[in-house]
Amino acid sequence: MKVLLVNPPRFKGMPVCRITRCENIIQESVFTPFDVLIIGSLLKLSGHEVYFVDANAEDLSYMDVEKKIVSFKPDVTVFHVSQECFMHDLQTGVIAKKHGSKTIAINWTFKTMAKEVYEDISDVVDCFAVNHNYIIGIVEKLSDLPSIMNYEPKMDFGSLPFPDWSLIKDFNLYYTRVKSIKPYCVTASSWGCPMGCLFCNYRKTDLSFRNPKRVAEEIFVLSKGYGVKYIHFYDATFNFSKSRVYDVCDEIERQDLEVKWFINARTDNWDLDLAKRCKEVGLDGVSFGIESFSQDILNLIDKKVTVEKNIQSILDTKKAGIKTNLSLMIGFPGETEEHYDELIRCLKLTKPNGFFISPYGMCALPNTHWFEKERQEGKDFGDWRDLHKWGNWHSFCSFSTLELQRTRKRIYREVVFSFPYLFSNLKWLLLNPSDFKMGIQFLLHSIYKHFKGWRYYR
Repeated sequence: MKVLLVNPPRFKGMPVCRITRCENIIQESVFTPFDVLIIGSLLKLSGHEVYFVDANAEDLSYMDVEKKIVSFKPDVTVFHVSQECFMHDLQTGVIAKKHGSKTIAINWTFKTMAKEVYEDISDVVDCFAVNHNYIIGIVEKLSDLPSIMNYEPKMDFGSLPFPDWSLIKDFNLYYTRVKSIKPYCVTASSWGCPMGCLFCNYRKTDLSFRNPKRVAEEIFVLSKGYGVKYIHFYDATFNFSKSRVYDVCDEIERQDLEVKWFINARTDNWDLDLAKRCKEVGLDGVSFGIESFSQDILNLIDKKVTVEKNIQSILDTKKAGIKTNLSLMIGFPGETEEHYDELIRCLKLTKPNGFFISPYGMCALPNTHWFEKERQEGKDFGDWRDLHKWGNWHSFCSFSTLELQRTRKRIYREVVFSFPYLFSNLKWLLLNPSDFKMGIQFLLHSIYKHFKGWRYYR
């Protein structure tokens, strides 16, 4: 069977991240769609002919995509659809169906609304894959596609092959935040997240890992075989097990690999010794999901961590010489101005290299706690096609969305442009000259974004 894998074109010129738990527009980044490339590996192992079109990375138009479809003549076309530009991405299915191909659309976000959505897209989508383990589900059901793939086949991520990196045209097409970070690659060493954070639609999903030796082997393949210099492990949490992280470091050292790598992490299962060990073998940056610097909010969202541990882990990471980025949220039920004042205070105290603030109302997606609670209570969130607009007018706290946007901008202004924060990051650049170009680009980018307006779709 001939299978076409498509990463749809950009939306209004803006790149889109189409990887399960982050199906959203990201103006500053172009990610390798590692999940689709694992599907590619599995399909090839099953004897299928596979062709991959990354219209997002190559900035191709739908006219270009159609030419690829006409040339390859696929039996099945597989593509992601993001909730932020769903109808735009769905055009991939329209074109594929026009030329006689069956279609599989992937979208984890709409899991709890799958029937409602499928009724409106069934003319161009043969199979709507909303299950967490679609990577193996699609391959298993390719010859007998269900209209909605919502069952959960048990998946051992560690047993799966690496993404078929040979399908990537040029790793220089991928980057994050600043384009000097390339050749760049996004992959994963684990799949799923057992935590129950109430703001997240990826919570309580089956977790499985690649073993440390295999993680190092993929780094070897990417760095030695494809010249990748920066690898971002997009695991929901890379450090669920401290011992496993130590083992990964040992394997990287054993194979004498020289590459910079980045991880997403929780502050628990993290300390200065582990940070130093990771730094020794190339860890260049950690993105911590902090969410809030107020304990009552951390308890409310069931984060299962303390403010003190958050602060200590950030400081330990910086002490180890590793760049820190924080993911924060505002707009949870019960928040007051005092919560935001405390957020500003802690940001000035910890002085991370970067941070990003998401208003919760703009992240409230199907399968998250408060969204589903209000929907079950009869709240009308409008047409599913306008999901990306819901956060523009709905707030889950006492502040309006306009007030939250103003608060968000105030926090950026009071922290990023404060002398202690600027001095801290300038000192970092002087102590780490290899980061100088990237740091200046990031600062200029932040200033530009601030004055232009911190746009956020999700």
